[in-house]
Amino acid sequence: MADSTTHKRSITLGRQLCAQLGGSRDSDALSRWMAHYIAECITLAETASGPRKRVLQQQCHESILALWEKRNSLPDGLRPFQGFEPIFRSLAAIDLDNPHSNYIPSLCREKWRSPAHRKKKADKFVEFVIAVDSAARSVIEYSVESAVEAASTPALLALLSEARALASGADIDLLIRLVQPAGDDPNEIESHLNAEVRRNERRLATLDHFQNLLEQVRPLLEARLEKARRVHHKAARKASRLKRKPRKGKIGNPSQTP
Repeated sequence: MADSTTHKRSITLGRQLCAQLGGSRDSDALSRWMAHYIAECITLAETASGPRKRVLQQQCHESILALWEKRNSLPDGLRPFQGFEPIFRSLAAIDLDNPHSNYIPSLCREKWRSPAHRKKKADKFVEFVIAVDSAARSVIEYSVESAVEAASTPALLALLSEARALASGADIDLLIRLVQPAGDDPNEIESHLNAEVRRNERRLATLDHFQNLLEQVRPLLEARLEKARRVHHKAARKASRLKRKPRKGKIGNPSQTP
């Protein structure tokens, strides 16, 4: 049986769910009924006394958790973490925890870094490939963080705070990692801010390196384009001459008969 602290947390979570289910314009009849039922359970648990109070508190706690477990099955507009669902989908396609590229195997990266491979003429293009990948990773990280900040609201963070103490779940664990609250401790806040500074300095350095290589590759691409256009023009002129050239045995008016 849950203790009094857990009951208080579940009731707080239940009230937040009731406000979302019963007060939204997207609420349907079933959602409003669930909100009413949970609100009634909370009222009974808080107003009861004696041995019956513990029983009603436990029933209320279990009802709230049962509803919470169905959070991702609620209709559109009522799911607590719906604002984060596009972020979840994008993260499913990438792995930001992997220190190596998703596109360049780590073995190839290590081989390229060895001195024996640095003298090849292709090195500058391999460097560009790695720079593109690193720059893309930096942009993705920044974009995910910005999306999380945009989707976070005080109400959602309060909901997450209560939920993480009551139940686990892949979405809750991921949100906790994404939100990463600094806490109230001054040392923890300072450490969090220092890490933020270092992270963004690294990203900007990565983008600067990519920009420098981009300026080197652009004229090479322009030269390749010009060469392709010349070859294409030359081939088109040759094809045009061959088309105008008369075929053998067709001299004179082909309509005349001997």
